[in-house]
Amino acid sequence: MPDAALPLAGLRVLEISTAWAGPMLGRILRTFGAEVVKIESLDAIDNWRGAVKGDDRVRYPDGEPGERPYNRSAWFNTQNLGKRSLGLDLKAAEARPAIEAMVRSADIVISNFAAGALQRMRLGYDDLRALRPDVILLEMVVTGEGGPLADTRGVGPTMEALAGMTVLTGYGDGVPQRTGPAYVDPIGALNGAMAVLLAAHHRARTGEGQRIELAQRESLLHWYGERLLLAAEDGVELAPQGNALSWAAPHDAYRAAGDDEWVAIGVFEESEWLALCRAIERPELARDPRFADVAGRVANATALRAALEAWTSGHDKHSAAALLQRHGVCAAPVCCGRDAFADPQLLATGFLFQVDHPEAGRHRYNELPFRFEGAQDRAREPAPLLGQHTRELLRDWAGLDEAAIGRLLEAGAALQA
Repeated sequence: MPDAALPLAGLRVLEISTAWAGPMLGRILRTFGAEVVKIESLDAIDNWRGAVKGDDRVRYPDGEPGERPYNRSAWFNTQNLGKRSLGLDLKAAEARPAIEAMVRSADIVISNFAAGALQRMRLGYDDLRALRPDVILLEMVVTGEGGPLADTRGVGPTMEALAGMTVLTGYGDGVPQRTGPAYVDPIGALNGAMAVLLAAHHRARTGEGQRIELAQRESLLHWYGERLLLAAEDGVELAPQGNALSWAAPHDAYRAAGDDEWVAIGVFEESEWLALCRAIERPELARDPRFADVAGRVANATALRAALEAWTSGHDKHSAAALLQRHGVCAAPVCCGRDAFADPQLLATGFLFQVDHPEAGRHRYNELPFRFEGAQDRAREPAPLLGQHTRELLRDWAGLDEAAIGRLLEAGAALQA
């Protein structure tokens, strides 16, 4: 249950979402202390649970989908810690009274379904407000209402393309690249958390609820405002350059000792360049006319790389980065998943922690990057089984008796794990 020391303790959130952005928003609110209920069914399963019968084995512990793969998916279980699961078919006529009762008990509803999806399920803002006048609804859509793209459907990579991010990502060979992970999802979740908190503050002062539309494409555009200004004012389109910058050098990843191991180095000030030369015991580089200033180091990037990799390739990436840091140079090992999973700093701060899941077993999960002094509940309960809390939620939130709950289960409109 929510810890009373946390700022959102006592708030009830209904989450009607899938994949990453919406569930991460729900997880943030849960970590702030809210009680978060995720509504889903076998017919409308969160796609991060994976296929009902299992799919890509990398999703599952030890590569084993198990009898109920949707309860063992690592993707789902990381973003849904501490939530409760209500197995309820939102499209079933028999479930409508229960859905309406759940809304009446909720303070906040969050969704990242496609534009218009909630309205088609009679769960748009007007529908919700008729049931609870002070409800807060946050909808995470692709482009927002108004304009020719209002009904655009999207996932992370397509939203990156629509926002122009893929054009700026790559190696200068003319081929746009996606970022790898879909940046739009966690950016949307964090923006959504801020918006919901502001709406909750507004309601506490005025008693008024409201609808919030979060256009995820627009959230990405804040990442590269200079690109928009250059294109609009000067007609200049920035081209991708890999890790290189035109105003800083060295600024790249350099080979370290071992197979496919790298250390990242970024130098922005001349004092840092001199410190780098001292750290690697190559003072002559500081006197080399080719590297006398940023422009020279950018123009002679190939020679600069060869000089630096003569040193980095002989050092472990962790020790190389640590040495450079001691000399005041921005440097870091390029960490793989294995490195991050065992990172002593992340373990020391409590960012990585163990959770026991009833079907997935005991595994290490990552915390969110904020901590509340003195609060003990960190929402470290496991992610819910599909429909794990259906009976208790229909009883405690919706106010149904056992007979009514039994009829929903019998009709297939509700699911209890």
